[in-house]
Amino acid sequence: MQSPLYQLHRPSSPARREALSWIVAALLYAAAIAWLLPHVADPLRDVPAVPLAHALSLAVVTSLTAVVLWLEARRTQVRGYLVLGGTFSSIAVLLLAFTLAFPGALLPDAPDGTPRSVLGGPNTPVALFLLWHVVITVGIPASAVVLSRDDANGRVPALRHGIVPGVVWGTVPVLLLSTWWLLVPDAAPALFQPPGLSPLGTSVTEATVLLAIAGLIVAVVATRASSVLSRWLLAICVLNLGDALLNLGALRYSLGWYAARALGFLALSALLIVLVVQLARIDRRTDRAATTDALTGLRNRITLDEDLAREMARAERETRRLAVLVIDLDRFKQINDRYGHAMGDVVLREVAARLRAEVRAGDLLVRLGGDEFIVVLVGLDDDDQAAAAAGRIVAELRRPVTHREHHVVSPVSVGVALSHPTAPTPSDLMLQADAAMFAAKQVGGDCYVVHVPATPRP
Repeated sequence: MQSPLYQLHRPSSPARREALSWIVAALLYAAAIAWLLPHVADPLRDVPAVPLAHALSLAVVTSLTAVVLWLEARRTQVRGYLVLGGTFSSIAVLLLAFTLAFPGALLPDAPDGTPRSVLGGPNTPVALFLLWHVVITVGIPASAVVLSRDDANGRVPALRHGIVPGVVWGTVPVLLLSTWWLLVPDAAPALFQPPGLSPLGTSVTEATVLLAIAGLIVAVVATRASSVLSRWLLAICVLNLGDALLNLGALRYSLGWYAARALGFLALSALLIVLVVQLARIDRRTDRAATTDALTGLRNRITLDEDLAREMARAERETRRLAVLVIDLDRFKQINDRYGHAMGDVVLREVAARLRAEVRAGDLLVRLGGDEFIVVLVGLDDDDQAAAAAGRIVAELRRPVTHREHHVVSPVSVGVALSHPTAPTPSDLMLQADAAMFAAKQVGGDCYVVHVPATPRP
């Protein structure tokens, strides 16, 4: 079975509803950006806690995303996941550095009212902020290109140098640069000129917008939105472009400044949300595939002992009875020999459907294998309920199965075992029900037999 994220990256066309959702979201997003652009410099209240909370929460999100991507790169050997992991780990480093450099976020103001930062100088937070935008602007399209090449021929190339060197080369340069800017207050380029950006800072912001546009075009051409993952990478590129546009002309604590942080959070959180949702879906599918019989859709025998033990314990707590019914088709081999295995499969599916109709919602219904089924009746008040249920099942399965021109009759033998002190374990109860089923076969089948516990000798 392919791993979850590789399934996410496999080529797939969006359903009509999904495609419509993408179009509607894109139109609403474009309208929001168009409304915000004329108001980016509108001043709002200074809330230093906002950039701190924004950076710290995003650092956690990007770190988790990077770990998931590294693990997937290790499992699948797909280089694109390693590039994505390096991108998100670099952003996490820059976000953590930003919290140390942003004035007023962690330390009280100076006596003269000037906001203070833990490390760095006045240009350091702006330099770190613009650098993480450059990293995401370049890293996401680069990841999209590498992912598309990795999967172009349906083959997964091996990573030549392993995961750890890839992580190191992807993160250490950013770590060294941000450390230098933090420890040497005047090391960061002069990008900030209160209350806004310096001419150099404005040029860098404008260049970031151009890079975001180019990155979006590259991602579209490389992926053509041909998979779930590529569509979400394109969404991140679009969100990042809106973030870059709002940074043009935005002053610190202005409307555009706050809106850009909201879009940045959405862009960097989107991939983690998608990955978590996809992993949960794959986990459910894997569990369903492992515990469900492919032919009939019933549960298979994998969890039978565990389920039966749980129900026996509950019956004991509630001082109620429990019954196990072993059901075996009497002439199934003759059906396969005479009509073929395709007709045998039809009969098994029909038997499963009829059994579903006869059991209650809380009862367990399992295909044990071949032509043998298990029904666990729970919450019984007396033994007669189990016998009555077995009688109904025998009568229902006595009716012929009709398929095309064939009318096939395959009655069943049913063995019934009731929970009691002589069957303290699930395996004991199953053995007794199995013995009762063989007793039913010995008298000709098409009937049920209830196991009678041996009376202990004095």
